[in-house]
Amino acid sequence: MRLLGSTGWGHLLVALAALWLAPAGASAQGAGIHTQSGCMTGRNGAGVAHPCQDGSAVYYNPAALVRENGAVSFGVTVIDQAGSFVHDTTGTEVTRVPGSMIVPHGWATYRLSERIGLGLGVWQPYGLSVDWPVCPPEQPRCGTGFEGRFAGYAHSLRGVYLQPTIAYDVIPGRLSIGVGVDLVKGDIEIRRRLDLAEQTTGPFTFSQLGIAQGTDFADVRIAGDGWGVTGHVGALFRVSNGISVGARYLHSVELALDGTADFTQVPTFLTVGPLGTIFPTTMSLDDFIAASGVFEPGGVASDQDFSTSITLPAQAVAGIALQLDPTLRVLLDYQWTQWSQWDQADVDFGVALDERLILDFEDAGTVRFGVDYALSDRVTVRGGFTLAEAAARDASVSPFLPDSERALFGGGMSYRASERLSLDVVAMTMNAASRRGRLVRRESIDETAEQLNGGLYSSDGQLFGATVTYHFGGTR
Repeated sequence: MRLLGSTGWGHLLVALAALWLAPAGASAQGAGIHTQSGCMTGRNGAGVAHPCQDGSAVYYNPAALVRENGAVSFGVTVIDQAGSFVHDTTGTEVTRVPGSMIVPHGWATYRLSERIGLGLGVWQPYGLSVDWPVCPPEQPRCGTGFEGRFAGYAHSLRGVYLQPTIAYDVIPGRLSIGVGVDLVKGDIEIRRRLDLAEQTTGPFTFSQLGIAQGTDFADVRIAGDGWGVTGHVGALFRVSNGISVGARYLHSVELALDGTADFTQVPTFLTVGPLGTIFPTTMSLDDFIAASGVFEPGGVASDQDFSTSITLPAQAVAGIALQLDPTLRVLLDYQWTQWSQWDQADVDFGVALDERLILDFEDAGTVRFGVDYALSDRVTVRGGFTLAEAAARDASVSPFLPDSERALFGGGMSYRASERLSLDVVAMTMNAASRRGRLVRRESIDETAEQLNGGLYSSDGQLFGATVTYHFGGTR
């Protein structure tokens, strides 16, 4: 007797393997993180035409390294995320589990000569952490479980970049270019519950045998990692003493991901039978499931390997910096991110059937505005705002992507303790528009938002960060 159809398990595992492709970040659209420097974040990330001199130009514009004296810095950003879902039918509101994501960054740059600058950076431009409440295994019907747990209730992503960089002053004092090679490491972890009512035993589904929809019987954890290589290029042009323009392009990177999917039985505490030859006597449903062998080695719910590949999207930024007077600078950037590269994903499994997951994202833009104001030789205050388009299409908004148009506002302060040592601190808040979304997996590109979406997602977030910098020769 077969407990679960293998095709159903294939769909399950495909969704698990690619959930990290549909995340929500508190600091930008999709899974983008643009908070790689306390100084730059104080400007809301604006500054491709005039990066801060803490070494973060390795990311924000590699061409600027030849204009700086060199520095070593380390910092961290703490992103607090919150959100909720209100169901259309019941009006029930489910609140996300509070949590914080810690994103570190580190930079080292050196001006080798008047026309050559070198740099090395470690940072995380893509990442997220989202958790929804779920009942513990020993109390599967506790009443607090998120209905979308069968699509996924917890996931995390880290995309860490290591980039050695070189910059050259092509036209001394006017035009410089910078290039870097990026070694990228991606890590994922996904958690999901399985609904027994949707599974099959013989010719029947368990819902046809009287099992209620929303009956947890298994918990799944998938974790994996992978590596990739890409490149980064930037250009910086000084129009005059008070005006500069800049641009950079970070190429996409394909990550080959390998990992394992681990299954744990969740007790239903139900009894069934008698029912013909399927349940000839009254018996524990949990014992029946365990005895079927689906969780044993080689069973369709046994621990197994998976592999897939995914592309982290390309991004391009252009901007201008205006020095209005000796104390005041304003900066404006526009960023385009090629989220449409998240279209679909093919996933291979050791036991389950190979599948294709529909993602269906679209390219999106972000506008950033920032201001620097020098209060004194030691203290500079910063501020700015960001307006970001949503990367998810209407039918792609899910527990993993309560993504919407959003505005971010923040500010910070730089304190120069000495000629060589400085500290930057920053705080930012996000205001996101509520957006309708789904609780279920998307099976076909033809399925529309009207067919899938069942409620309203809301999200907000705050972040706090700091960067300590040692300057080799002061700022320029």
